[in-house]
Amino acid sequence: MIPVFCASETVAFRILKALSESAAARVLGASLESIFEDLEDVLGPDYVPADEEVPELTLRMRGHLMLLLGAAWENEADDVRAARDLLAREVPCDRTGNRAHLRRVALACLSLLDRSAPLPPPAPGFGERLDRSPRAALS
Repeated sequence: MIPVFCASETVAFRILKALSESAAARVLGASLESIFEDLEDVLGPDYVPADEEVPELTLRMRGHLMLLLGAAWENEADDVRAARDLLAREVPCDRTGNRAHLRRVALACLSLLDRSAPLPPPAPGFGERLDRSPRAALS
């Protein structure tokens, strides 16, 4: 049987619940909620930060990235190395450059959160063999 990806709201809530109980959540504690709020601000489709908000958001996202790097279990992973390289770079001063840097930092945070999230529990009935052969219908 080939598992089929289910993008239902129930599955999404199970994934979010599993993420909230992950190792990063235990290490980060209350910071996790503010990380998700800032990620929504930076990466959300309906929000474009004003020019005066970008430096503060960048500073907060860089702080979140530092926290997540501290909670990362695999220090040699590609996304961990990329996040460290991103923090080592200087924040660009131009309008386009600082917004692009902000989004890169937010995406690096999201990548580290994805890495720390456990796999969600399987859906009810997952793994049961579905035998749809004509012989199975006769028996």
